[in-house]
Amino acid sequence: MTQLEAISIIISGIVALLTFIGLLLRPLFKKLKLSLSTWESFMRDWNGEEQAPGRDPAAGVMQRLNKIDGEFKRNGGSTMKDDVAGMKESISDIKEGLGRIEESLVNLNKTDVSIETRLTALENPGHKRAAPKATSK
Repeated sequence: MTQLEAISIIISGIVALLTFIGLLLRPLFKKLKLSLSTWESFMRDWNGEEQAPGRDPAAGVMQRLNKIDGEFKRNGGSTMKDDVAGMKESISDIKEGLGRIEESLVNLNKTDVSIETRLTALENPGHKRAAPKATSK
C-alpha cells in the first residue's frame, strides 16, 4: 500500500466518522435550533421591537405591564380606577334617589288613605266605616 492510498483511506475514514457523528447529532442540533428560535422570539417579545417598514413598533412586556398597572391608579379621569370610582358615586346617588322616591310613595299612600276616609265619610254621613289601612313595604 502506498502512502497516497493510506492518506486516502485515512481521509475517507475521517469523512465517514464525521458524517456518522453528524447524523447522530442532527436531532440534537434541530432541538437546539428550535430552542434558540423560541428563546429569540421570547426575548423579542420581552424587550419589544422597533418600528420597521410596514410594521408598527411593539411594546415590550415591562412597558405593557406598566401600562396595565397605570390603569389601577387614579389620575383624574382617564383610568379604569377613575371610571369605577365614578360608577360608585353614581350608584350611591341612585340609591339616595330611590330612598327619596320610596319615602314620597309612602307619604302619597298616607294621603290617599286620608282622602279615601274623608270621601267615605261624605258619602255615608250616618254610617261610620273603618278607615282603610295604609299599606307600606
